[in-house]
Amino acid sequence: MGDNDLIPPEIRPGDGLFEELYMLATRSNIRLMLDIGASSGEGSTAALVKGALDRLPGEGCDIYAIELAPARYASLVARYKEHPFVHPMWGMAASDDQFASEEEIKAFKGHSVPLEQVLGWRRADRSKIAHVAYAPSRVIERVMQLAAIEAWDLVVIDGCEFSARGEMDLVYGARYIVLDDVRAFKNARNYARLLLDKRYGVHNERMDVRNGWAIFYRKDGV
Repeated sequence: MGDNDLIPPEIRPGDGLFEELYMLATRSNIRLMLDIGASSGEGSTAALVKGALDRLPGEGCDIYAIELAPARYASLVARYKEHPFVHPMWGMAASDDQFASEEEIKAFKGHSVPLEQVLGWRRADRSKIAHVAYAPSRVIERVMQLAAIEAWDLVVIDGCEFSARGEMDLVYGARYIVLDDVRAFKNARNYARLLLDKRYGVHNERMDVRNGWAIFYRKDGV
């Protein structure tokens, strides 16, 4: 997570998820959107912004985009500086104590790569976080308090592989919850949790793209 860690977007036009995010963002009743793991803003954030710009006049919205890596955050800010409804937020979406433990990773049986490789990713992420220890944490909670947000209309959870479960706890109850990498450690448990919750239904999903993506809707909030 150094100064030169810009990466190409994973969510992009043609993968189905980009188009779904765009369509949801055009809806007048989707006003408060949260993008966790926005990176430099070329993927999921771009889809949401495109949809927001195609809304009818007067149908305003706010998109909060969270990114921890300094270089990616700087690129995100520069990309959307002309769009006041986009609010780049720097820091950790959840808190450090919500980071998955090695025991949780070892207990997960769905890894598509060797366990030691996944544990190596975790150690690398911990090291990266240590290098930006001055970054704020609990950004989701801070935003919700400052903007007096009780519940989100749409949330994208596609940030760190090992903090998605904690992030889900903070946004649960959102009208739409979008998960990327549902067959990987990142969002597998979040996917299972929503499937079991009778308050939510599957809006759309595809398991043949990357590690799968899914969109859930709250049945009383559409």
